Amino acid sequence: MTESEKVKENRIRRKLARMGYRLSKSRTRDPDGVDYGLYAVLDQDSGGAVNPAIAQRWTHSWTLDDVEEWIAG
Repeated sequence: MTESEKVKENRIRRKLARMGYRLSKSRTRDPDGVDYGLYAVLDQDSGGAVNPAIAQRWTHSWTLDDVEEWIAG
């Protein structure tokens, strides 16, 4: 992850926190993993994911760009 990506991730985390959500990054370390490098937006109250799961199993299904789009739209 480059420094600019980390800055973007932190900026998105702060925006989501103000909205009552939390950004969660997938813990998968295998680059061939289905959810490698992906994120989930979680509701702070219920803990449920806002984004749809991949194949009804992997909660982390959005890129940072997808999360930004969701915030804006």
